[in-house]
Amino acid sequence: MPDAAVASWRLFFAIPMPLDDANRLADALAPYVAAYPAASWQRPDAFHVTVRFLGATPSDRVPALVEMARACAETAVGFRMSTGSGDGLLRGRGSVAWCRIVDGERESSRISACLAGDRSDGTANASPMPPHITVARRVDADLISALRSEALGRIGIDWTADRLVLYRSHTGTSAGSTYEVLAEMPL
Repeated sequence: MPDAAVASWRLFFAIPMPLDDANRLADALAPYVAAYPAASWQRPDAFHVTVRFLGATPSDRVPALVEMARACAETAVGFRMSTGSGDGLLRGRGSVAWCRIVDGERESSRISACLAGDRSDGTANASPMPPHITVARRVDADLISALRSEALGRIGIDWTADRLVLYRSHTGTSAGSTYEVLAEMPL
């Protein structure tokens, strides 16, 4: 049984997207933002490729998670990433839309598998969702359908993944979720 005095933090591992590239993605999404203003759109400075979502995690596990992530990052080298088509998931208030990753999906899935404790060849993603960039929350079926369109798949923003980050997510703020960097590991 966990110690009641240990705080639970909402954690995830991600590969950050450089701000210039994130701004290009935001520009490409601008027509969707205008057409679907009820969605809660991510700020470009918050764009990242989610590699493994941990959710509520006892804060005293952070040192062990950082060590595991360092070991996983040491097995990877920087690699090219690029965005692909959009997609999403409807689940009440937790509905979310994202951009798929095309180039770099295999490498980021391999990191995800390592973070899950599976040090196999990484051909199958051990995470429930493939690596992705969350672009909006509180979305509806029409927005998800629009993001699945061929036009979004042609955005093709690419960059070099150069580090893995352990983030703490702070929810419930008026500006949406904010992300605190707990540790960065170079690839």
